[in-house]
This record gives sequence, C-alpha cells and structure tokens, in this order.
Amino acid sequence: MAERVPVVLWGHRTLTTRATGFTPSKLLFGNKTMTPMEIKGQSLRTVLPEHADERGVSIDLVKEIREGAAGNLSRYAAATKAWYDNKLLPRHFVLGDMVLRRALSPGKLQRKWEGPFIVTWAGTNGAYRLAELDGTSLPHSWNVEALRKYYVIIIAVGDMEIAEPALVGRTQHLVVEKIQLRSVIAAVPVENAAAVAGSGSETLSEINDDACGTPMK
Repeated sequence: MAERVPVVLWGHRTLTTRATGFTPSKLLFGNKTMTPMEIKGQSLRTVLPEHADERGVSIDLVKEIREGAAGNLSRYAAATKAWYDNKLLPRHFVLGDMVLRRALSPGKLQRKWEGPFIVTWAGTNGAYRLAELDGTSLPHSWNVEALRKYYVIIIAVGDMEIAEPALVGRTQHLVVEKIQLRSVIAAVPVENAAAVAGSGSETLSEINDDACGTPMK
C-alpha cells in the first residue's frame, strides 16, 4: 500500500481542480508539471537549461495564476451557495407552535431531538426563542435549522384512538407496546391532535381534511 502513495500524490498534484481551475503544481511553480513520459523522452523542457530571466517571468506568472485561482474560488463558492440555497425548503414557525430542538451534543445511540418546546418569540433570519411547557424560557435564541415541527401520530387500535408523539420528516419513530396496531390514520400538528383523537366517528378523509395531516403508509 505504501508504494502507491507517490502515485496517488502525483495524480492529485497534476489534476485540475474544479474550484480553482488549475492544478496544485501549477499554483506552486507556475509551469505545467513534467510527466514521466516527457522526462523519459527528453523533451525540450528537460534538455534546455532555464535562464534567470525566464525564471523571473515564471515567478510573475505564478502571481497572476494565483490571483486567477482566487477569483475562480470565489465564484465557485458563490455558485455552490446558490445551489445549496435553491435546494432549501422554507421553514417558519408562529408564536405558540410546539417544536423539537436538536440536541447539542447527543451521545452514541442517544436521541437527536429534545422537547417539545413552545415558540415564544420569532425574530428575523430564522431566529426563535423557546420555552418549556411549564413556561420556563430557554436562555438564548435558536436558529430554524435546529428546530423541527412537533407532530403526533393518531393510531387506531380496535375502537380506541391513541395519540403518540413523533417527529415527521427526516426521522420517523413510533414505539407501541402491549397493543395490537391496526392502522395509522394520519400525522397531524400537535395543536390539532386533541380534536382529531376525540373524533372516533370520522372517516379517514375527514380527519385528513380537518387536521391537514399526511396519511402514513
């Protein structure tokens, strides 16, 4: 494995990167790297001596190349940001919404989300202040990227309907013990869960229309 390291490094140093538009070796020396075949074939670059004035031109050329690479890197970063922002889905909350908060430093096999919490203040640029369910305010604001809407899942078991908390989105989890699961009716925001859970005579479509839930398959 160790004998392959020089080959890998050679490939990296002679490969044009998309971010800068140049190879690492050209950014360092200002010239195209000599390939093994060029050295073996005794090309002009390997045979003719390099004069001092030519070396000075190469040094000036390195500065221009590095300036061009810096410009390419800035444009690449801007294009990457625009591509990422295009893929983002807008998310916002209103006062009184219940949300889950991303755990600050979850351990291995620990829950990644904490809560629920209540939104008590909505600022600009996606900043929110939260409070515990008993009204205790959390010490600082949280960015919308660290928050997720708190949902409940309505489960029909026989003639009963049980509301279980769940995070609907990237992670969906549901733990049901000592009951026979017949069907999952809908995932609805927590503020609508109580009304839906008490409407045992409604049909599935009526529950979805009233609660704006998403059927779970």
